[in-house]
Amino acid sequence: MPKSSISIILAVLNEIDSLPNTIRCIDNLSSDGSIDNVENIIIIDDGSKDGTIDYIKSIEGRTKGIPVKFIGREMKMGTVDAQLAGIRLSTSDYVCVMDSDGQHPTDALPGLFSSVEDNYDIIVGSRYVKGGSNNWKATRGMISRGATILAKLFFKGARKVKDPMSGFFIVRRSLVKDLESVQFGYKLLLYTLSTHPGASVLEIPIKMNARMEGESKVVNNGLNFMTKYFRELINYKKKSNVALKASLHKKN
Repeated sequence: MPKSSISIILAVLNEIDSLPNTIRCIDNLSSDGSIDNVENIIIIDDGSKDGTIDYIKSIEGRTKGIPVKFIGREMKMGTVDAQLAGIRLSTSDYVCVMDSDGQHPTDALPGLFSSVEDNYDIIVGSRYVKGGSNNWKATRGMISRGATILAKLFFKGARKVKDPMSGFFIVRRSLVKDLESVQFGYKLLLYTLSTHPGASVLEIPIKMNARMEGESKVVNNGLNFMTKYFRELINYKKKSNVALKASLHKKN
């Protein structure tokens, strides 16, 4: 039985200092057979000004290595909106969503990819299961833990996952390809869990790296992040209620 195909989705903004290394590491894993079911890498750029776009165009349509597709957008509309644009371009069975700023360890990809064949709907690279960790300052760690608690209060689907805030995961494309776009959202996994509370989930431990360059795009200061995050939760709650009602209507 053939392996399920996977597209890797990278939403980027001004990441010329880290994106080439991420692509190189993924290519190396493919070359040595550690991952052998990657259909393509889809990169979505929301208006980089640092040379990132030039780099992406230099590898787009290449004949060596994993094929690269590029979606260029002129302005930033949020991580989730960008990721969903890439997912809609994909034709793979699954999509792997990750950052390219160096925080998500590419050496965790073989374990995540191999778990796809166990037929889970979602495979999460988790910081909070045994063996997982992050490389954050104490303040950011506290913010992340608080955000996780809020997520579990809001969404039934998040309660069965130790790290519903993870940005590093693989999901069955059929679960996310028709999700309504969300501007200025950051947590696609949480959005997916809110709309598909019955999805089967496996968590695999990952050890987060430090960002290769700069500070977090999301957690610049705790109060600002939590205010935006609370709005994001409300937005997902509304959209998940609509999606769940539509699902019940179809069944009836």
